[in-house]
Amino acid sequence: MLDGEDGNHVFFHFSSILPDKERLPNGFRFLKQGQKVSFDLVEKPNTTDQKQVAENVSIISD
Repeated sequence: MLDGEDGNHVFFHFSSILPDKERLPNGFRFLKQGQKVSFDLVEKPNTTDQKQVAENVSIISD
C-alpha cells in the first residue's frame, strides 16, 4: 500500500513493482519505507473493495 503526501492510500501488488537492476540486484521486488516511487493509477471496474490500484511502480529515490 502506498501512502501519498495527501494521506490517501493506494493498493498495489508486489508484482506491480518494475524490475530495477541497480536497486534490486537480486531480482526480489520490494519497497523500503520512505522510498519515493512513481506509478500509474489504474481504475479497476467491477471491484467492490478497491476502485483504483497502482501499477508500473518504479523507485525514483531511496
